[in-house]
Amino acid sequence: MNGEYIQNFREKLRTRVEKLASTGYPIFHSSLRQFWGFLQKYPIFIDILEYLEKHNPLLESEADKIIKESQAIVYNEELENVAISYFVIKKCIESEDQEVEFRIGLECTPKTGQNMLE
Repeated sequence: MNGEYIQNFREKLRTRVEKLASTGYPIFHSSLRQFWGFLQKYPIFIDILEYLEKHNPLLESEADKIIKESQAIVYNEELENVAISYFVIKKCIESEDQEVEFRIGLECTPKTGQNMLE
């Protein structure tokens, strides 16, 4: 694969990730859906996401635990962490709940003794 081609996609992805990371809570869900749409437009990203699904099918049910039961799950292998993150994001995208990402972050973030909503 051409190095310039890869660099172009790397830059597009970096720009989109930075934009998503700077998005505020009220519109995060819709911004995440826009980011997902961006990924779905390019075969290179589609192939990567399909690879994650194909090689880690059992992790999809683990993503349900994270979303429905607020269980924080961490794996020893980087690929497993990437795959579970993919499945969680995919389920968030499919959700009509505009606050699903907020709740996951709230429940899965280590507590510091402060009110996380303030």
